[in-house]
Amino acid sequence: MPIDIDFVGDFSQVVDITVPVTFKRRRGGMVAVANAWRFETATIEPEATGGHVATTDTVWQFEWPAATPAPRLGDRLIDEVGACSVIRRVELAGGNTRWRVTARNLSIAFGLDNRVAVELAEWDDGVPASITGWQLVDPVVAAHIQPQSSVANLSESPPTHEQTFRATLDTELALDGNYRLVTADGTAYRVLEFESAERIDRLPVAVVERM
Repeated sequence: MPIDIDFVGDFSQVVDITVPVTFKRRRGGMVAVANAWRFETATIEPEATGGHVATTDTVWQFEWPAATPAPRLGDRLIDEVGACSVIRRVELAGGNTRWRVTARNLSIAFGLDNRVAVELAEWDDGVPASITGWQLVDPVVAAHIQPQSSVANLSESPPTHEQTFRATLDTELALDGNYRLVTADGTAYRVLEFESAERIDRLPVAVVERM
């Protein structure tokens, strides 16, 4: 006797465990999916980092809400525990009844093991203008801050060293010299340079100095 299964609308009934996920569209908007199946997860070390930097890709399958534009490359997938991944591959599977996407958790891929607050300088009207305070823009941004370079200032006796740091950030904010990053222990870093991510599997990077 043939088995009569209608996969349209029955996806959550024929897989083992599903979880709710939310899609943050790259061009704005959110889409909620009640039942998504975490089909496969693979973690590798793309470069020799002693295990500090790993790439974790997860394959998800799910039904997509009718009359909603399809998931696209660069959309963010937020899982049931709040972990955010960027979609790197999109496939229509199961006789065109469900979608399969591969998403990369960039916080893991780039070792974002810190949390920073992003603050914007408030200036007065003096000549020269001076900073009167800092406005909180984003209280929690995943980040990884590491030393980048150290330059000796030979005009000082004894010589001092000016050190810069490379901050990889999970944020869509465009930063400039008016911003600073503040770590949980209160250390503040002034933004010197900022490079936005030109690829969906990359994150923006700021060159900063300790204030």
